[in-house]
Amino acid sequence: MAPDKVIWQEARRQNATIITKDDDFAVGGAARFGAPAPSVVWLRLGNSSQKLLLSAFMPMLANVITLLESGELLVEIRGQESR
Repeated sequence: MAPDKVIWQEARRQNATIITKDDDFAVGGAARFGAPAPSVVWLRLGNSSQKLLLSAFMPMLANVITLLESGELLVEIRGQESR
């Protein structure tokens, strides 16, 4: 697994979005890893299986894409326990 800084830099280089459960990318990433920041989708779903993650994420995918295309750099997807 690559260090966070390498993931951050590669996402910037490829104009990619980081999808993560790790708050290191979502909170203060630019200060730690360098600006400009890549876009980040932050899955705040607690400990959950891949099946649960996908069942929460997939219905929101079109909206997430719309937000990212409109320039949002951080999109949060929250589970019931995170509200």
